[in-house]
Amino acid sequence: MDIRDIGEKNRDWIIEKRRDLHRIPELSYQEMQTQAYVMKALLGLGLKPEPFADTGVFAYIEGGAGASDEQRTIALISDMDGLAVTEETGLPFASEHHGMMHACGHDGHMAIMLGAAKILLEKKDKINGRVKIIFYPGEESAVGSEKAIARGALEGVDGVFGCHLWSDIPSGKITVQSGPIMAASDAFFIEVKGKGCHGAMPHLGIDPIYAASRIVVALKAAPGTMIDPLQSAVVTVCEFSAGTEWNRIPEMASLAGTTRCFDNELRKNIQDMVAEVAKKTAEETGASAEVRWEHGSAVVINDKNCSRTAEKALEKVCGEGVSFHYDGTMSGDDFAEYLNRKPGVFAMIGVSDPSKHTDAPQHSSRFDVDEDMLVKGSELAAQYAVDWLSGSRG
Repeated sequence: MDIRDIGEKNRDWIIEKRRDLHRIPELSYQEMQTQAYVMKALLGLGLKPEPFADTGVFAYIEGGAGASDEQRTIALISDMDGLAVTEETGLPFASEHHGMMHACGHDGHMAIMLGAAKILLEKKDKINGRVKIIFYPGEESAVGSEKAIARGALEGVDGVFGCHLWSDIPSGKITVQSGPIMAASDAFFIEVKGKGCHGAMPHLGIDPIYAASRIVVALKAAPGTMIDPLQSAVVTVCEFSAGTEWNRIPEMASLAGTTRCFDNELRKNIQDMVAEVAKKTAEETGASAEVRWEHGSAVVINDKNCSRTAEKALEKVCGEGVSFHYDGTMSGDDFAEYLNRKPGVFAMIGVSDPSKHTDAPQHSSRFDVDEDMLVKGSELAAQYAVDWLSGSRG
C-alpha cells in the first residue's frame, strides 16, 4: 500500500483530529489543553511524546530500513496556537473557547502532522532514518520558533518540513517552490513629542497630532522614492493615538505599524528609512520623534534542493497539475527561523473554495479550510520525509 492509499484510508481520522482541535483554540503559550490532546493522540499511535517549551510536544518515529552511517533525522513541524478572534463560521465544531478561534489554520496543521505520523508508522520499513514530529507553541507571537529552538527543537535534526493552509491559493493547489515565499515581518512604534496647549491658541504649542499626521503621509510615500522599485516592500501605519480632550493639543502622539519585505538586507534598510522619515518630518514641525522596533520573523526561504524533493513528492501523492506557482505573500511566519538553521521546505497548501465557504481570509472570524486538503498535506509531509531520508534531496 502506497502513501496515498494510507492517507485516504485515514481520511476520517485526520479530519476528526482537526475538528477536535478546532473546538479548543488557545492563545500563544497557553496551549495546555491543545498540548494534552496532541500528546494523547501520539500516545494512541504508540509513540512516546515528550512535552517541551512549556506547552509544546515532540515525538520520534524510528525508521525500520536498517542502520546506516548515512541515517539522518527529518523534523515535521506544526504550530499550535489560536487567535483572539470570536468565531462566526457557524460550524458544528466551532470554538468552545469564548473570544478565541483557530482563524489561521493551525488546527489543520496539527491534524496534518498527526496524519503524517500515522501514515509513516505504517511505512516504517521505508524510513531510512528518524522522523521527529514537533508541535511548538506561540507562532502568532512571531518568536515561538526561536523559543522552541532555544529549548532543543532542532537538536539532532538535519532537515525540516512545515506547511501552511492558505486561503490565497485555490483549493487543490500546493506550492513548494524554492526561494522566498513569505515576508519578513517587523513592528514599529513611533512616539511623537510636541508641546501641549489650548486648542484655541495653537501658536503657543507644538502640535504632535499634526506632526504625526505628516509622518503617516511621508511613510506612505517613502517606499516609492527611497526603495528600489524592483524590490517589494510594505510600510503600513495601523495605529494612531493622541489626545484625551476636544479642546486641548496634547504633548504626545503615538503611531504603530508594520514593515514587510522579501529580502533580509532590505529589511534593515527599511528600518533605517522609517527612523529617518519619522525624525526629519517631526523636526520640520518643531516636534521630535523616537522609533522603537519589535522584530518579528525573517523571510521564509525554501531551500532549492529541498524544493525539488518536495516537487517530486507532491507529484507522487497528488499527481500532475497540483503544483502551483505563487508570487508569495507579505504575511510572515516564524518557520523562517527553522529554515535559517536547517535546509527544508515550507509548503503553502491552498484551501480557497467558494463553494465550500473556505475563501475567507486568514485571521477572519469566518475563516475555514477545505478539509480534503488535510489529507493531501499529510500525504505530502509523509512522502517528503521518506524521500528526503532516502537521500533524494534535489
